[in-house]
Amino acid sequence: MLLILGFSYACCATNVKVVMEKGLGNAAVRVGIPTSGFFYKWFVCKSVSIESNVLRNLPVDSAGIFRFQIMGANVDLLLFPTDTVILFVSKADGNKIYVEVEGSNAQGHNLFMELDSPKPKKFLRVRSRVMNLTSVEGVCSIYESYADSLCNLFREQYAKGQITREYYEAACCYIKDDLGVCLIELFNVKWASNRARRDSLYRHYLDFMDWQNPRFAGLRTETIDWYYCFKYSGGDTEPEKLLLNVYTHQVMLPSIHQQYQTASTIAFAATHGSSDEIDWRRCHKYFISKFPNSVFLEPLNKTLEPYYAIKEEDVKREVVVLKPAIPYPTLSALFADKYKGKVVFVDFWASWCGPCRSEFIHTKELHALLAKYSVEMLYISIDEKEAAWLNALKSGILVGSHYRANEQLYADIDKTFFPDSNLGIPRYALIGPSGEILNPNMPRPSSMETLEEEIKRLINVGDYKK
Repeated sequence: MLLILGFSYACCATNVKVVMEKGLGNAAVRVGIPTSGFFYKWFVCKSVSIESNVLRNLPVDSAGIFRFQIMGANVDLLLFPTDTVILFVSKADGNKIYVEVEGSNAQGHNLFMELDSPKPKKFLRVRSRVMNLTSVEGVCSIYESYADSLCNLFREQYAKGQITREYYEAACCYIKDDLGVCLIELFNVKWASNRARRDSLYRHYLDFMDWQNPRFAGLRTETIDWYYCFKYSGGDTEPEKLLLNVYTHQVMLPSIHQQYQTASTIAFAATHGSSDEIDWRRCHKYFISKFPNSVFLEPLNKTLEPYYAIKEEDVKREVVVLKPAIPYPTLSALFADKYKGKVVFVDFWASWCGPCRSEFIHTKELHALLAKYSVEMLYISIDEKEAAWLNALKSGILVGSHYRANEQLYADIDKTFFPDSNLGIPRYALIGPSGEILNPNMPRPSSMETLEEEIKRLINVGDYKK
């Protein structure tokens, strides 16, 4: 099966056409477009939906990471305003998506995807090499050497004329930033008490990644944010501290990074139920007053619009906390009491779980999908602290029924869904009308099309056929 996407960039715009061969289906391909080179981080950037055989114009104002959502899979590509590319997408090994690129910088795109966009697949090997080192300089040297080795792969392509100099430089920026985050995380674990030494090495790595160069600023975001968080966290008394809480360091970032990270933080708090961290409404007003002309203001406003519409009385009515007289000791007891005869989609999560909350941005679409197939929604939290769990529900994002697992239920979940591994979240499951597990590991809401296909497959067999 083959999916062909054609691009023709001209005057900062791209004409896009999707042609699907018979048998692949007619699913649309959604493309997330970066804003001034910055790819979205929680807030909604520009995006277009490309239907089969429909010519679309894709606006491009600068180089950046474009995210293609193809049949439940995310494919990230580094694109430029003058590129012309074709993506060949096939399915094999079950439903796994394979992508091959032709056109501008084709060899670079294929290498970029091979390196896992482009977080290196061999990263764990690198990490194992440095965990036992006692020299911080030695750790830093290994990371820089590894980043250089990956950049050299693109440098060789450039030398052969296979990619442009711009693509080579941009790919190197992204690689160094990606590895820089891993390096800083490691420093914070191994040398937490040696602040002065870490600061020196952080600055050394930032210079290595040419962090002050405004070119491709959108590809140098995470390492810079981590460094400023380390350098300016705690001890400050500026007025923003009471407003931004643990994110106060963002007011010290270079201007464009300050706008991007602050907008992302505000959107994250609103869309992920992080009201315990910052008051996103007050922070939004602060952002408007400080950056009235920011390129990120429009996508931030668009993201926040539905969350302003949530009212306290709606939360009390639509967010239902299950409070049985006797706590449920097992999942079977819970389903038998509350969901007998019903198909249930279960979301196992916790207020402290970042990946769990990242999926919440798809909640509205998820609820609509479940209603379409008469499937009930149940959220089961494994939070140890009840207050943290209830506080996360105040946002009103998670409309539906909620239950917090006690020690017995936690053990039952662990035994039922993770018999050969440690309990890990987020995790999603589909439960049948008799309490049977139809699928213990459902696709995530962020892969909505794949999730719908699995729900359709499961509920249209056996005694629970719709």
